[in-house]
Amino acid sequence: MVPAESREDPTCLKRKFREMCNPQHNKTMERHKFHTRNQKQGETIESFISDLKIKAKSCHFAELTDELICDRIVCGINNDSIRKALLRDSDLTLAKAISICRVYEMTEENTRALTLQVNPVDALQQSSSRGQYRSRNKKANQYDSKNITTCNHCGGSHPAQRDKCPAFGLKCHKCGKMNHFKDCCKSKPAYHNTERKSFTKKSSTRRPVYHMEVEQEKEYTADDDTYYVDGISVDTINAHMKNRDEGFVTLHVHGKPIEMKIDTGAKCNVMAKDMFVQLSEGNIIPCGRSTNLVAYGGSKIETAGLVSLSCYLNEQQHTLPFFLVERDVIPLLGFRACMRLGLVTFSPHVHQVGTETITDFVKHIKEEYKDVFSDELGELPITYSMVLDPAVQPVVRPAHRVPLAMQARVKAELDSMTSKGVICPVSEPTDWVSSMVAAHKKDKEEIRLCINPKDLNTALRRPHYPMRSVEDVASKMSGATLFSVLDAKNSFWQIKLDQKSSMLTTFSTPFGRYRFLRMPFGINSASEVFQSSMEQLFAGYPCAVIVDDIIVGGRDAAEHDANLKKILDRAQEIKLRLNSQKCKFRLDQVCYVGHIFTKEGLKADPTKTEAITEMPVPQDALAVQRFLGMVNYLGKFIPNLSTLQHHSGSSLTKTLHGAGSPNTNKHLRN
Repeated sequence: MVPAESREDPTCLKRKFREMCNPQHNKTMERHKFHTRNQKQGETIESFISDLKIKAKSCHFAELTDELICDRIVCGINNDSIRKALLRDSDLTLAKAISICRVYEMTEENTRALTLQVNPVDALQQSSSRGQYRSRNKKANQYDSKNITTCNHCGGSHPAQRDKCPAFGLKCHKCGKMNHFKDCCKSKPAYHNTERKSFTKKSSTRRPVYHMEVEQEKEYTADDDTYYVDGISVDTINAHMKNRDEGFVTLHVHGKPIEMKIDTGAKCNVMAKDMFVQLSEGNIIPCGRSTNLVAYGGSKIETAGLVSLSCYLNEQQHTLPFFLVERDVIPLLGFRACMRLGLVTFSPHVHQVGTETITDFVKHIKEEYKDVFSDELGELPITYSMVLDPAVQPVVRPAHRVPLAMQARVKAELDSMTSKGVICPVSEPTDWVSSMVAAHKKDKEEIRLCINPKDLNTALRRPHYPMRSVEDVASKMSGATLFSVLDAKNSFWQIKLDQKSSMLTTFSTPFGRYRFLRMPFGINSASEVFQSSMEQLFAGYPCAVIVDDIIVGGRDAAEHDANLKKILDRAQEIKLRLNSQKCKFRLDQVCYVGHIFTKEGLKADPTKTEAITEMPVPQDALAVQRFLGMVNYLGKFIPNLSTLQHHSGSSLTKTLHGAGSPNTNKHLRN
């Protein structure tokens, strides 16, 4: 039975953690704040309700929480129309109240958006006394009501509050002064000519302005048929003047300054045909075929021709092509024109985004985690202490003879292991001394030195930690389409031994006695100890581990890369070293412990099935057992395995009794 204040009780730990981290609350004051909370001016319904729910948590209303929040919404909302709608419902609940508030707020926003649309007819002021009288009366009427119908600062309609005016806080594009738009500017124009007056006079009747983007990358020619426009924004001139977060530049064309919009998303330059006629007597290049600008949504804008204009910016001449349209639009500069004029430049901090190849990905991973893939010996935060059966007597084995041709390599390997801190020489007497075994590594000229702990394994008590099966790993990789496999380098050597255990691993060589400072290969508990350590160190991480092989997966590249980064960060933290030559990254199928992991699921490794099919027919009972063990490893992929095993079992019994027959060989081949 776990005591109430036990450290082993998760509930107790959570409660203590909350008591330590959460500030102390006065219930009375928290309820006072809740009951006096009203909707603020300009605050949305969602924000108001969310804050009420947060405050209600510290009030401890229990079962009355929803009802009290509903009451607070009705009493604290600042819209009388919504409050009336809430009071009409005699069976009002919190869900209903929130729904009603959302509907009313959305309705008001849509109505306001329609009401605030700019009047397409601009009001003209007169210099006569009659006009001044009307202006004074109109101004008085504006502030008598709640809304201004024609504002002197922005030209639009909005509530009679200064901060509601769209021009408030913005700079005029004409005089540079604050809090009014260019159309409402009362400053004298910078120049006076009939052409400019004609442009100003037409500004009140301008049609919607389109932001156009052409798909072709080549130069504009009269042979181009259609230009597709990706983005389009429909506004009147007055509405455009309100939105000053757009870029404009003034170019001089035939001595006349023309304000043009900068649109880096567009790939062609556009100008109204009427403006071109007033600017120049130049010739319009007729399009041989119908050339259209296709706007977003599929609507087409037919062009009237193509012209080249000499434009001056900062006393520099630039010849730019413009498509002419039969609409009164703001002149538009596309991306290429902006680049030529120097209006747009690329920052050195902006990098091109492209498709990363597997080679680039692997190179980047190995560069970022170079310490994880280094040649130095890893050192996991685990120390292994061996436990022996006291009833077993210690054994001292003499050194085995080493062939003369291998002595130099054996001595070099002993020196290398000593310099890495894997072994050290022993001069004092020890109870246990094992013999040394030298073996060639697979497909390499290098040798691996191990001890032959046959006697030590007899006395060694194993932890009997359960090893993971392929089925356990497959369940963790369910749904994965990309995989990476990480291999621990000199896996067992990355776990330290305590002093007592180190003395037990003493082994004899022709060059003297040595003992292991790290867990040696060959002892019967090594795999279980390493498996237990790896699962302990990677508990809660998105991977599966079978001894020294780690597999990482993901449903897509983003998830896979994020999971892989977590594992490599953890490996860096615990000082685990990986073998870069054996690791495999971001593959759609990988070989892992004799199986193939793919996005379709688990498959048999073809090399294993080939090894089974090429095995010779067993001639004795031991060979039959070896054959059945090999088959059972891939038994999940073999149909009718139990039937075949029954015949093989019968053949095993007959073989044991010396009664094998040709049918036995037939069943084994099947």
